[in-house]
Amino acid sequence: MCEQCDLQTAPVLAEDISFKLAPRINACGRLGVPERGVELLLARDLQVARQAAQDLEGLNTERKRLEQLWLPEILEKGGEQVRAGRRALTIFQEHCHPGVLGILASRVVDRYGRPAILLTAREQEEGVITLKGSGRSVPGINLFQLVERCVGHVEQFGGHAMAVGLTMARADLEGFAEALDVAAGEADLDGATPTLSPDYRFTDKRELNRAFVHALQVMQPFGEGNPEPVFLLKGERLLEQKNVNGHLLFQVRVNGMVLRGIGFNLAEAHAQRSGPVDLFFKIKKTWFRGSARDQLQAIHLAGSDPTP
Repeated sequence: MCEQCDLQTAPVLAEDISFKLAPRINACGRLGVPERGVELLLARDLQVARQAAQDLEGLNTERKRLEQLWLPEILEKGGEQVRAGRRALTIFQEHCHPGVLGILASRVVDRYGRPAILLTAREQEEGVITLKGSGRSVPGINLFQLVERCVGHVEQFGGHAMAVGLTMARADLEGFAEALDVAAGEADLDGATPTLSPDYRFTDKRELNRAFVHALQVMQPFGEGNPEPVFLLKGERLLEQKNVNGHLLFQVRVNGMVLRGIGFNLAEAHAQRSGPVDLFFKIKKTWFRGSARDQLQAIHLAGSDPTP
């Protein structure tokens, strides 16, 4: 599996497991063939393991294709509901693969900053269409409790504060959407969305040096209970901006060096900013052909306020 992720010559970090290895193993379950992941994990023969890893890579590629197939239309539907004043989004997408509902719901939450439930038609028995759905929430809003208040429109549901799965009759969709929106309207949605606050602001860019980056690596692994720190450079000018598959590639000049940066899914919203920006970022160490280099991962860009 590390061969498929190009991790043979680089140290495997916690984020490599979270964002490279685990999604490939998870893809087989999403697309209905979980046994392929089991075969990889139980393999004692290298060739069997390599073939299983290749199969998982293909399934993950298909998962990403399906995600991109439906994402534009789903985001458009979500945007229509946001403009209509909805506090929680209930989106029906016919023929969507049920295995990618949760991922797509997460994309909607990321874009619009409010709870979202995505449903698709699952089956039809005796003329009754059943919908299957998956939902994701924002920090501070308990989605499980919101759905619990709509139980009269739901056949089955389960989950936790940040994610739910549910089924309902097609005839209950509109009633559920209204009930969920009312429940969300009574929650403190504005207070639930956290204000982005950096852990440290660089007022002197000379602080951003190799010694600092090395000290940061010692603090790993990052994750629950040890969140990765977010830094801020105010009034920074982004150089060599490029849109690559919706991701923003850029460069910044620090201490006479040029550091490369990337902002995942930020290209459309922040394309070709000509003025200075406030750059919220994480510091990453990337590996290419056995060589390490430092990279800035932008998580937010804002127009720079000239005040200190």
